[in-house]
Amino acid sequence: MHETLRLIIAQHQNAFLDQYPIVSRDVQILPVPRKATVIIGIRRGGKSTWQHEKIQALLEEGVPKEAICYIDFSDDRLDFLRSESARPSVITDTYYGMYPYNHEQKVYFFFDELQYVHQWGPFINRLQTTEKCEVYITGSSAKLLSKEIATELGGRTFTWELFPFSLREYLRASGIREEITDITSRDTIIEAFGEYFEKGGMPERRLLPKDSMAPLYFQNLVNDVLT
Repeated sequence: MHETLRLIIAQHQNAFLDQYPIVSRDVQILPVPRKATVIIGIRRGGKSTWQHEKIQALLEEGVPKEAICYIDFSDDRLDFLRSESARPSVITDTYYGMYPYNHEQKVYFFFDELQYVHQWGPFINRLQTTEKCEVYITGSSAKLLSKEIATELGGRTFTWELFPFSLREYLRASGIREEITDITSRDTIIEAFGEYFEKGGMPERRLLPKDSMAPLYFQNLVNDVLT
């Protein structure tokens, strides 16, 4: 168990050093002192990507990778954390076992799809009160509701909802400048709006190699939301 967690923590720390293009979102999600930052939204709506963007920003600011702990609870290697008897604190026990000196410095914890874990509320509360850290949490809005978050964490959170791409973000993802400078740029934006209106703002939808795959994509999305 500890060995699996050590491997996962180290893998993510090294993976985030390899930057890849990320579409910046317009919403400004800012941490509030002594409160966990919770991001909810539809499945595949960009929550995990936002966390990756935040981690890359921290690395660019000079935060060492060892001060960042990212855990994706949808990882099948972490199935042992989904049982009702599992203690989420094994994560921080493992992390601080790897970096005991980090008890004295600020650590950034990113927990993705936290709704898979039981007893996560007391775990997050204890983490925030006993360690010098910032905590970022994502979860599907179908599974992790604002009311549940408030109940579990007793008001020690600040919750944001992340929606699919706006038209402005869709243009950015498509490499299209949003300024209209001439007839050509106007027509390009109008054409992109038609695509956006037809395809919607789900980030993965625009990456499908064929439009004929769209019905299957949305069916899979619905199944993910309902399960």
